[in-house]
Amino acid sequence: MKIMIVDDAVFIRKVLKGILIELGHEVIAEASNGKDAISLLERVKPEVITLDITLPDMSGLEILKEIKKISPQTQVIMISALSGQESVIEALREGAADYITKPFSKEKVEKVLSEIKINVDKMVSTQNLEQGSNNVTEFKEFTVDTQYESQEVYESHKIEEINNIVGQEEDEMESAQVEPESDNYSIEPMEKKADAFEYQSDEREREVEESVVSFNKELFQDIHKPSFFENEKRAYLEDVRVYEESIGYVLSLHFNQSVTYSFGKMKIGNGFIVNIENCRLSPHIKEVMRFENGSVEEIRIEEISGNVYIAIKTMIKKFNIRENEDIIEIVLQKGSSRVSYNPISKLILIENVEKRHIHVEKIEGHLKINILNKDIFMEEGKNILNDDVVETIEVVRDFKGYSIMIKTAKDVDYEIIESRNSVGLRLKESNVIKWWNVYDQEDMTILDILPSMSDFRVNIEHDKENKKVYLYLQDISLPQELKEKKFEYEKGFIESIEFTYDEDKKQSMLIVQTPVSRVNVSKENGRILLICRANRAFLLYDNLQKRIIFQNIKPSDIDLELEDDRILYFKIFNRFIVLIKDSMVEENELIEKVQMQQVEGGYEGKILLKKRCSFYSLLAKDRVSTEIYLTPIKAKNKINFFEYEESEGKAILHLSGEGVFDRNVTELKDRTGIGVEVSDCVLENINAGSMVFEDSSIEKLVFEEVDDEKVIVKVYTPVNEYEILDKTNGFDIVFYLKKVEVIFETNIFEIVGVGKDSVDFVIDKENNQVEIRIKEKGVYIPTGLFKVEDGVLRSYQIFKAKHGYSILVKLQKKASVSFSDKEDNIIVLNFIKYPELLFFELSNISDKETWLKIGFDEPIFERPSIEYVDQTLVEIELKKVNYENLDLTSKKYEEGIIKNVEFLPYEDDLKIRIGYAFSHLNLEVVENQVILKFEKVDTKIEADADRITFNYINPEQISYRVFDENGVIIMEIPFDAGYLENTIPAIKSEKSVKYINIETSNTGWRIYIITNLEMYYTFEKFEDNFFIKLQKNFEKSSVSEIA
Repeated sequence: MKIMIVDDAVFIRKVLKGILIELGHEVIAEASNGKDAISLLERVKPEVITLDITLPDMSGLEILKEIKKISPQTQVIMISALSGQESVIEALREGAADYITKPFSKEKVEKVLSEIKINVDKMVSTQNLEQGSNNVTEFKEFTVDTQYESQEVYESHKIEEINNIVGQEEDEMESAQVEPESDNYSIEPMEKKADAFEYQSDEREREVEESVVSFNKELFQDIHKPSFFENEKRAYLEDVRVYEESIGYVLSLHFNQSVTYSFGKMKIGNGFIVNIENCRLSPHIKEVMRFENGSVEEIRIEEISGNVYIAIKTMIKKFNIRENEDIIEIVLQKGSSRVSYNPISKLILIENVEKRHIHVEKIEGHLKINILNKDIFMEEGKNILNDDVVETIEVVRDFKGYSIMIKTAKDVDYEIIESRNSVGLRLKESNVIKWWNVYDQEDMTILDILPSMSDFRVNIEHDKENKKVYLYLQDISLPQELKEKKFEYEKGFIESIEFTYDEDKKQSMLIVQTPVSRVNVSKENGRILLICRANRAFLLYDNLQKRIIFQNIKPSDIDLELEDDRILYFKIFNRFIVLIKDSMVEENELIEKVQMQQVEGGYEGKILLKKRCSFYSLLAKDRVSTEIYLTPIKAKNKINFFEYEESEGKAILHLSGEGVFDRNVTELKDRTGIGVEVSDCVLENINAGSMVFEDSSIEKLVFEEVDDEKVIVKVYTPVNEYEILDKTNGFDIVFYLKKVEVIFETNIFEIVGVGKDSVDFVIDKENNQVEIRIKEKGVYIPTGLFKVEDGVLRSYQIFKAKHGYSILVKLQKKASVSFSDKEDNIIVLNFIKYPELLFFELSNISDKETWLKIGFDEPIFERPSIEYVDQTLVEIELKKVNYENLDLTSKKYEEGIIKNVEFLPYEDDLKIRIGYAFSHLNLEVVENQVILKFEKVDTKIEADADRITFNYINPEQISYRVFDENGVIIMEIPFDAGYLENTIPAIKSEKSVKYINIETSNTGWRIYIITNLEMYYTFEKFEDNFFIKLQKNFEKSSVSEIA
């Protein structure tokens, strides 16, 4: 045989290969891991694979499953240590042919391979018999042939394993539920001889692909061949057929003679086991059959020790057995279901069906219940009912299961009710549209809908872009005559109404086509009212420019005609509007009266003019209105239009009209602008008067009309340079603005062209930006956004503002701004980055000296200030520094003079609060560093006749006790209050003080002072000094303690 070895141990592969070659087999491939084994399998196609149960990349079980998927006929022998028996059993269940335990011998390998060869030869024989069939035979789980006597122990083990799986023991056989087909039929639990019966079935043949079949047709075709063992006297299972009947699934077993069999339920899992005694399998019998789309999952057939075992894996609990001569048929019975109807509760009940197996749909006003379960049996037929709701119920079998057609006398809705084993549909009369109508009023169209019931909900969606209104009717059905119907209207404010059903939302729906924008829906007295209000259009008059405005009416929707220069006729082709006339239309110098009326398709009317006029119309800037400009016919030259704009350093006043414009230009008083006088000209559509401009280079514009003979246009502006240019039907006054340059270079802005009084700046600390304001009109600065990368600035933006222009500077880091004028009309702004705080370092130089170093990236702007809170607390203030990148959490120190440090940031300043032991502080600024030097000074003690003096000490921390009766003073001085390590008391006079001694304690120093008796003591504090004044006391006092 051709064999492939799979093992990660080189030694094992060499030993096994030597044994196999010695036994006459061919080793065609070797693999050390699962990936290589699967890859080689497809190329070399071995008959047998020896597979180690533990490999580095995959387990032996995982590889076995992959081998069986790729090549089911390949025999697999598991190689395992003695400790891996559980894995071996699992491997046998997954299709392994046999196993060998380590250490293995030549004899053991030879024995297993001889058994494997029998199976390989049998498989080749079976394949030859079934050549041409589409059925793919899977390798069976138990591979023992009963003709070999040497396998008795092995067979015994296999039989025990089978019995454990199926529970096939005689003393545990269960009494199954059997429904015999005749009154004289009975089943014995263990043995039964075949009786004669006539057998017919509705068999439908089909080809079976890869052993996966459907129950809808017969699973296997008859194999009409001579009995393979017809000359032998022993019983053989010659054919197995599976097919479906209406009441269940039939497993038909065909033998060459009568057999003895037993039947029972599986002990492990769901299903049945059939044991045919003294029976063999014909070679062509398929050993494993797997199914889909049914309740029977698998049928496994095995021949062991001269008996045939058939394991049927199924969820079906009931069965029946039919016998006829040499045929045994096992009928796995489907569950029974029936349909009933209660006319009182209007409930349709479907028994023994789960809710997940039904699907209900409405078809032409009736109900169809689809039962998606082929494993039940229902009586087909049609029932005619005498009911006011349900007329007929018809049950029809289809390819998915059953369909229940319910014909109703009226539209109904349903509610699904689920119980433990049944499903019910409670029917109720549908709420349908009983009546509807559409009618028009002066400015609206109303859709009136009356449902049959008042219990409903309605929602509306308005798609203005597509001019559609979607009216969703919840809990309301459409009558059959309205479904998918569309109605169109030539009058009113609705174009069409379509009745349909929204499949996504499962709701009835009306699609109302209307261009109006004001739509609302309401419920009144059980009715639905959809109101479509007409769009509003207005007839207006602009007295300033002498123009008529048809607001919300486009020029394409209006037709204009002027008669005798005095009557302007108009016709509007838009029926979806209501035209409203403004009172100002008839209160001006040109229009005398307006007459209009609503007609089919829109409006028509006429405008009576007070003077002879000409007109022209155009589309307004809002893109939805029409403007009509009226010009009285009275003068040769007319100015009827003006427009102002600024661009590219120019301020331009456009003046347009009719005729030839002879001009005379004069300067206004105080050089505040110019006046342009146009002779033989009148104003048309422009009222005489003044207009103020706030955000432009022109401050004010005045139109004057003198005796209908000339027009004077006065332009107030600080710009002195100008030019007047002729154009078709008018002229332009062009003012050339003074150009202001903004020059930026490395944190410095130069603004060229304005004085110091015209510039100021606003600092926004919260957003880290500065706004430079140029407060001068009549200038031009190119605008835009400019990015810079110089360490201080991020970008700056120049834009036009009410005061003139602004430059918004975005800072990357905190900085100060200096402002100066370099020379006339040149302003300089310098951005200086704040020094950045880099480090904060504490150094204990000695027991008497500690330094605190504060480092910056460059010198600070000004020397820090010092404020002593008390003798042991000081605040250092750093102004205009950047401290954002430094950790400002409070710090405590166990050693040294400095005890704690606290940071107090405020805007651009930083205070550092330092708690320290009593010492002297010296602050130095050296290049980019601020150094705080704390130094302890030796405390001095001097005693003379009238007092004892302590210098360089914190008097607030001193405690003392006085024993004046004994002339003794004991003082406690903490380590933080002074430094007495090297102090030697100096007694200059023993007149009052006899003895001073200093001792060190756990917390500081203890000083013993002995004075003359009957002394009076006075204790005083001053800065870093402590005094004990000594005086004779003539009145004795008791022992006292002063803290």
